[in-house]
Amino acid sequence: MMQVNSFSTARLLSVFSMAGMAALTWALSVASVSAGEILYKCEGLEEKSPQTSMAVKMYQGYGGWFFREGDMENMYELSAETLDAFKDVSDALRHRGIHLILVPMLPRGIAGAQSIPDGGIFSDMFYDPAFSAKQFRAMVQSLRDVGIDAIDITKIKDIKPDFDWSAYYLKRDIHWTPEGAQVVAQALAEKIRGLAGDITDTVEFKTELTGKAAPIRFNMGKALNELCQEKIPTESVTGYSTKRNVDNLDALLSEGDTPGREVVHVVGTSFTDERMDFNFNGFLREALKHDVSGFSIAGGGLTQSIYGWTQNANGLAKKPEILVWEYSDLQSVLRSVDYIDETIVPAIVGDCDGKLKLAEKTFDETDTVDLDLPTLVGKASDHYLAYAFTNKALTGFQSTYSYANGPAKNASFENPSRVSGLAKLYRALPGGTRNAPVHVRLKIEGAAKSAGSVKLCRYPERIFQNAATSN
Repeated sequence: MMQVNSFSTARLLSVFSMAGMAALTWALSVASVSAGEILYKCEGLEEKSPQTSMAVKMYQGYGGWFFREGDMENMYELSAETLDAFKDVSDALRHRGIHLILVPMLPRGIAGAQSIPDGGIFSDMFYDPAFSAKQFRAMVQSLRDVGIDAIDITKIKDIKPDFDWSAYYLKRDIHWTPEGAQVVAQALAEKIRGLAGDITDTVEFKTELTGKAAPIRFNMGKALNELCQEKIPTESVTGYSTKRNVDNLDALLSEGDTPGREVVHVVGTSFTDERMDFNFNGFLREALKHDVSGFSIAGGGLTQSIYGWTQNANGLAKKPEILVWEYSDLQSVLRSVDYIDETIVPAIVGDCDGKLKLAEKTFDETDTVDLDLPTLVGKASDHYLAYAFTNKALTGFQSTYSYANGPAKNASFENPSRVSGLAKLYRALPGGTRNAPVHVRLKIEGAAKSAGSVKLCRYPERIFQNAATSN
């Protein structure tokens, strides 16, 4: 699992005995110099903020900045299980001929380091942005070390010193600004060009300011106004619009045409959702000189958009050359490791046939599907179930796995709340037991029924051979 921890006072000395005293010296020197001004009256913010609608501890910084506790993490470490989960996704996509690029979002504490109050010394923790950046880089490198392509935004920060990184994020919201989105999109486009080679069917895209201010009204601002003693003003971003350049006849005649294989699909969160006001995909189109298909979902967390993408006729079925997977909540990786391996990976591998199909059954309108499983060769987790339903409005499922010698195992699954029209369900067989299950029962919840089919599939041989640990 990924460990993401702020330094408590109790842990401070033990951590710095390993990391050295340089960061502490830095913190004390910064604390002795006033780095800015606290603008708003928010007495009791740290104590009361966990009880707001945001439900997290918050701190006020200089110059109108506010930080969540999770914005100021010192340690980022991916366990072998987490690396395996991402590696399995990468391998499954590679099996489909798709290259994965992970884009973990830059922590707000690093981007807004100049606005961290009192040198990062708080009553209940200590935060060192320089140390945090070093640990974040180490996390990205750990992904690369097992063959996963990942973008390190701290390195973009190093090579773009002229960019005002204090304007990368909004001060009173968790999201980036359009300008922050643009600087990352430009760097990502360079990487994509290096991977995809010459993109012959290039087209010109032009980005312009719309002149319209888009107010940002998300959870942080709402929570702050629940408890601060004065009104916290709403922030706005200046809108951008990216359109295909049709200044010449050839461009006009080819409008809407995308010959050849699609190059880039983007899945992720509100940071890259095209319905938001940050215009990331627009900036990427302009820098890449090629169209980009976006599938990101605001509020969808780490997994909802990629799960929806696997079943979208315009998503995985199009087999793009590159899938960009952006995620903003680094702690969500910790919560999603099992979901990634048990659901996302088999959904990417998809349907099976031939020698990889070990059993199949069709069923009429019902709320319960039973399937006897044949004797399996190898680990149970080398196999997965692929359900297809005629009812595309199913939400919840309960699976019961029965064993010849041992108690049954129950597993619940809910379709992503922000993805509709799903007609398939992929579930890896549970591992961790000496024997494989001999029977599975799927119960459709919510008083719903469906006809359909179910297959027992085996993963293609050696698909995960380069995982960090055994699959």
